[in-house]
Amino acid sequence: MWEQRAHNAENKPPQIIYRSSPRGVPQSAPPPQQPEAPARDPDTIYQLGDAVATVQGADIDRGKGMISFENVYTHGDLNVEMQFEYRDYLMHFVSKQREIDATVAGQKNIRYMGVICQIMGKRN
Repeated sequence: MWEQRAHNAENKPPQIIYRSSPRGVPQSAPPPQQPEAPARDPDTIYQLGDAVATVQGADIDRGKGMISFENVYTHGDLNVEMQFEYRDYLMHFVSKQREIDATVAGQKNIRYMGVICQIMGKRN
């Protein structure tokens, strides 16, 4: 920013006029906008921002604060002891009816069946 002093005939102190930028000096560019977060798959469980499992057969019971899943599939990235995100919910595992582990071509696969989870709140 630069200033220009304007004098007047009445011997008053000079008036300072501020200008946003002198001619020929480029204005600074507006700050870059933050990129939007990519859309999340509604049938995916996330932990620490990463997709760690997919689900099938979700049944949301907001009155009881519970969500059940027929199946939850993961490659071992899902930590059932940690809180996780599903859609707009923060949740944690309560129980499962059955778990099947299999390794195919070096890839670990886990299928949880009859999963019950408690809603802890809404995610930001």
